Amino acid sequence: MRSVVLFLFLSLIPAQSWSQAVDPVQDLARRWSDFGVRLFKTEASRSDQNLLLSPTGTGLSLSSVLERSAGTGRDQLDQALGVRGLQAADLVSSLRAAVGGASLGGVAWFVAQGAEPDDAYRKSLEQSFGAVIRTVDFGSVQDSLDSIQRWVLEQTSDQVQIQRPGLDLGPDPQLVLASALNVQAQFQVPFNASQTLQERFFVDRYHTVMVPMMLTSGRFFLSYDRTLKTGVLRLGLDQGRALLVLVPDEGVALSALEEELSAEKVYGWIRGLKKTRLEVQFPRFSLERSTALKIQLQKLQVQQVFNDNSLSQVLDSVSLSLDESAAPGGVASSFKTPPPRLTVNRPFLLVVYHEATGALQLIGRVVDPTQE
Repeated sequence: MRSVVLFLFLSLIPAQSWSQAVDPVQDLARRWSDFGVRLFKTEASRSDQNLLLSPTGTGLSLSSVLERSAGTGRDQLDQALGVRGLQAADLVSSLRAAVGGASLGGVAWFVAQGAEPDDAYRKSLEQSFGAVIRTVDFGSVQDSLDSIQRWVLEQTSDQVQIQRPGLDLGPDPQLVLASALNVQAQFQVPFNASQTLQERFFVDRYHTVMVPMMLTSGRFFLSYDRTLKTGVLRLGLDQGRALLVLVPDEGVALSALEEELSAEKVYGWIRGLKKTRLEVQFPRFSLERSTALKIQLQKLQVQQVFNDNSLSQVLDSVSLSLDESAAPGGVASSFKTPPPRLTVNRPFLLVVYHEATGALQLIGRVVDPTQE
């Protein structure tokens, strides 16, 4: 049996280069990423199930209300997003152009009658943020939730259902912010569908599930964090994106990695990636998640905008599908001598990021790939 323990040997392989220079657009992307990781950790502490959030989606939606906010509310948003002193609208427009507007996620304002933005603000929202503004009657909770649900379904190819029982809009809703992102990724190095087999995935010490485990071979980038005892695998995706898979060593709790997770660590792992020949077994799965973020944002000290009722709720809806689909031109490698095999068969974290800007589009936790 070929060894699955590869990370100990990575120090012998040249590291992938990563530019240290950060331009203003990259700077905004990384500030949003820092915010997104902190938001993810806040949500992760509330549950031990599968989880998926979009740092770019939430960063985009919350940045869109900066101009609407003032005083303490604006200060708290600036502090949380890390954008104090930045010309956010101009940089957002440039970031959307660099990444591709749809790849950052869609943004919608669901606003009460009489609370709509003025014409100049509306133009800025539509042009810089790509936002949709829809006036709804919050007096009819069912109708307003139906309006939000229709938009989320439009943005996620009918994949994501909002969690209506947990969507607290408050007693007098004025504005609900919604972001949505649907990622149906294609791998640069394709997985061979004919080699996908049902294999065991160890959810925890007592629970095992059978999952479709994909297989490919090629030259992949890896790194290893000795302090956190975590292996990092990079899988290239289409549209200038990549997937980082963060797998703690056997016996190391995923929660221990989550507690130490930061955007700085993510970028450090990327800089430390090293290339090696490898067979990869990876589960085929999809995740769908809609998360109301008011409570989590309040824990990050974004409170005043909710207290003064200028913002009622923030909703992040995301879906991710990873299967044998391959990017055009993608080819798996064959080797005379089979390389070591890395099998991802226990809980892991994932990060989908845009390579040129460093924008973290998705961050997630996969405890059980059979559960969406």
